[in-house]
Amino acid sequence: TEFPIISMKAEPGLERYIPPRHGTLKLNIIDGFQQKPTYRVISDSDRKCIDLLASQSGDIVTMTAYGVQSYKIRLSEAKGIVATMLKETNNKSLIMGKVLPQVATADEARKLLSKTLKGSKTEICRIRREMGNIARPILGNPDGYYSLDLSDPTDRLCLTRLLEISKTRAHFRSAKSVLGYGVLGDCSQKGNWSNFRNEIFRGRHVTLSTEFASPMPRSGKLEFDFVSERRCQKDDLILSDARVITILIQLYQLRQDERSLTLKRLQKSKLHTDRTLHGDGRTVYECPSKRSKEISNFMAQFYDNLAARHVQIEGQKQFEKVTHYEGIDERIAEMEQDGHLNQRSAANLLRILSLKDIKDVNNIIVEIAIEEPKKNMMRKSIDPMNFSHITPKSTARGHTSRSSHVMEEHVEEEYHHFEEDDGSDADSEEAANDVLQDHLISKLIAESISSNHDNSTVVVPKEMSPKKAEKSLDDWMRRYVRVVASTNNTNHAKAAKILEVLVEAFEYSFFMARHLELMVDLFQDYGCTPTSEFFGTYRVELIVSLFGSVVDLHNFEIVLRRLTPLEAACVYCRIGWLHLYNPMKPQGAYELDLSRREERIVLKTITTLSTHEPGENFMEVNFRWERNMDPMPGFELTVPWMTEEGLPHKGLFYVYYYAGEGKGKKGCKPAIRLRKSMLHLVLIDEEEIVNELDRDKHDRQVTLVGESHLKANLSMWYGYLAYNEEEYKKLKSAKDTITTASDKKKGKK
Repeated sequence: TEFPIISMKAEPGLERYIPPRHGTLKLNIIDGFQQKPTYRVISDSDRKCIDLLASQSGDIVTMTAYGVQSYKIRLSEAKGIVATMLKETNNKSLIMGKVLPQVATADEARKLLSKTLKGSKTEICRIRREMGNIARPILGNPDGYYSLDLSDPTDRLCLTRLLEISKTRAHFRSAKSVLGYGVLGDCSQKGNWSNFRNEIFRGRHVTLSTEFASPMPRSGKLEFDFVSERRCQKDDLILSDARVITILIQLYQLRQDERSLTLKRLQKSKLHTDRTLHGDGRTVYECPSKRSKEISNFMAQFYDNLAARHVQIEGQKQFEKVTHYEGIDERIAEMEQDGHLNQRSAANLLRILSLKDIKDVNNIIVEIAIEEPKKNMMRKSIDPMNFSHITPKSTARGHTSRSSHVMEEHVEEEYHHFEEDDGSDADSEEAANDVLQDHLISKLIAESISSNHDNSTVVVPKEMSPKKAEKSLDDWMRRYVRVVASTNNTNHAKAAKILEVLVEAFEYSFFMARHLELMVDLFQDYGCTPTSEFFGTYRVELIVSLFGSVVDLHNFEIVLRRLTPLEAACVYCRIGWLHLYNPMKPQGAYELDLSRREERIVLKTITTLSTHEPGENFMEVNFRWERNMDPMPGFELTVPWMTEEGLPHKGLFYVYYYAGEGKGKKGCKPAIRLRKSMLHLVLIDEEEIVNELDRDKHDRQVTLVGESHLKANLSMWYGYLAYNEEEYKKLKSAKDTITTASDKKKGKK
């Protein structure tokens, strides 16, 4: 029987190799880690044969896993294989760990997991935790930080899958280059088209590539960040403003009465960002001078301490442990047992626990909408004075409150009553306020439970009154409420839980930058808790995890503006400058380290724009060789800086770039065609920068002017922006030949 020989296409210009008739040929076969466009999948008949052999062997799980390990499995066959394995064992974690890596696509892997676990979010998250790092690339969201033990087969498989994703994405981006395969579009940290960043192996810096994994080390701790460059495709659904708000309400990040205000905020943000689409100098946000320098300093700390990253992160994880003590946890348990813990009552509970100080108490409206309690459920189950230990630091979300004259009168009465009974002096005023607040919160919680019996002191909006009994919370949401509402859990534990819930809700969807900005803003209370000293907070983890879901990366500055300088620096270090930078809106302050490839490219775009766009572009500019040195006096950007040879390979370059605010101020006039051509250096595509209404049109035609401008100025690109010495010499030689021929013709005339 003859079998077809699988061969790869050779590079053009290479001669065909014909092996000799005799001798010994030694070959080294190396895995290229690139996913093939076509691959072998198991058919239904193959699955039946595997099931038959596995049942005869006596160890169904092991033999079935062995039978499918070299093939991809479609969803229909995967269901049958899982059903066969379940006949032998109920250990679904073991089964998923063997079957999921072989499923053909991430979408089908998620469907299989949901089908097997009957949609239980609690079980899905448990399986994901037990599977470890491998779950993220298998299920379709590989972005984030990894710490792999290469002596663990599961972690080795995880690294293999990430290498496959990296090499495959590199191939597709290389093929999109308008100047030939692999010339433009490399957004990697080291110029190797890799999705890996900040790699540390056994405490030393390494470069993850096929050479590192051929063969893969058998032991050692490997750490890195991974950015998959996942982008929204034309047929992908994008979440609307209303849908995002609904999800955030269900997750208790927003209240129901905040829906309209939040919708207006998102619409206003959309209008502001739409005005900046044309690259005419208008922006929503420009980084100020002081902030840019702080970001640069924090970035230096990030890179200088990479070797200690694992120790710092593991040290902080001990604070994420969830604890349950007597107190509020028992009260929540009682509400669960009596059937009163539903979405509305949970929202009210978290709302009340979000009180921060006396001013908040004096302005709050307690929105009560708990179902009719049982007849024996008065103040017996929940004694108001048992809540006196509640502290205002346990915030479930922001401290937005509403005013009410009725509530103010009630609170003022309580305040005067407390003042008469308390004999503390001025020195203990702060302590008295804390006790007062605990007292008021205790009464508010007690009244919220018994509000259906006596609501004379509580305002109940008509639109909030329930028309029918709400469903009780499922186990997933009950755990979430218990962790966040408990006053005994640390901010780290609460932040980790909120992060888990937000990522689980949005990681496989696509949404706009303004939606991520809203999440980051709402997550401020707990999200600003640090996960380590130099490597970010829980808000940074949220942004990194959901970065691949953002559709309009050209508006990402509205997300960065909500971050502290430390958080912004960590986002730049973990995601990368070329994944975030938008040449269409370069306005603002930058302090760039010329020893780093990404920041050199950003500087090249800014200096090139300054020479092609008229007006006073450089509002401020200076340069220093070391971070601890003063700037060079009288520094000016000179011609040598506009060449690859003259641009220094170290030092800190600071500049504030100005473009006239879209009004031509100070003689500025943006070169829009040049700016669009520079999009070929970053992750943003020119065709993505469109109005949202136009994005939904399947027959829309976008005129891409950036590519034509690029091809008309090849010397600038080969000689500087995308430096290629060989191509630049060829281009220069061709121009010299044309010039010489033209001069000869003129001489003859």
